[in-house]
Amino acid sequence: MVGGEERENLCCAEAGNKVKDVRRQSIRCLVMLAKVKDMFVMNFGAVPRDPENGDWSFVIPNEAITHPNGFPGTGVPGENDNGFWLLNANEGETHSVRHPEVGWITGKIVNFLHGYAHLRDVYAAVVVPSEDNRPRLAWTFGPIWNVASIPVIEIRVPTVRDAVNYWNSVGYQYDLLHALACVIAHELGHTILWHIDHNEQVQDGEDEISILTNGDKGHHVYGQHRMRCFMWPYFPPGVVPDLDNDGAWDSLPFPNLPTDFCDSDPGCQNLWRLNP
Repeated sequence: MVGGEERENLCCAEAGNKVKDVRRQSIRCLVMLAKVKDMFVMNFGAVPRDPENGDWSFVIPNEAITHPNGFPGTGVPGENDNGFWLLNANEGETHSVRHPEVGWITGKIVNFLHGYAHLRDVYAAVVVPSEDNRPRLAWTFGPIWNVASIPVIEIRVPTVRDAVNYWNSVGYQYDLLHALACVIAHELGHTILWHIDHNEQVQDGEDEISILTNGDKGHHVYGQHRMRCFMWPYFPPGVVPDLDNDGAWDSLPFPNLPTDFCDSDPGCQNLWRLNP
């Protein structure tokens, strides 16, 4: 039989244990929530192509970002249509960003991404149509966890269209929207695989063999990794340029464009950096 004072002490101890249990459960829940992040992507290319001449189609259709065969793919943030959000590109405060080619440039930065996204511990990226004259299809500036600015992905839509038209002219049947989705998925993949270098022996090369073998920012490595993945360094995935100068591609692309990141060799689905 327990006395009044002892009973009170016991009740206090039990209450304390319950509080500790609740705290432990709360911490476990917070840890679990911290592993699952939303990803916001804003499409600054969702503007009419040539309204003055009656072309109201978007330069970069929103569907190229929400395409079921594009980003985010299996096993990455936003799986099963949860946590992946395409937002309206409302302009916010003026901000200066260092462009690797032209130096400092000033423009508008998205309030929702610049402050709110990192405050809420989510991912954020911006897709814009590129006006550069370089022949590349696209490029990405910075990882998704960069809190100094936001990762900007530039897409050269005409170059993607030209590539699709070329391969279709030699017997392929690529869909332009799916191709755009593949290119955008590749660049969004860079923002989360920025820390991955599959081949540290090769660095910073711009020639074709270096691009195929450097493995930077999540790129697959020629001769080591699967070609059928969004992270193959050339478009379309599977293609290898003419390395021996015999006038022919060293490898032709797949008949069908990929629909996901690879789950093995090297396993891009398992290499995402989820915690900045």
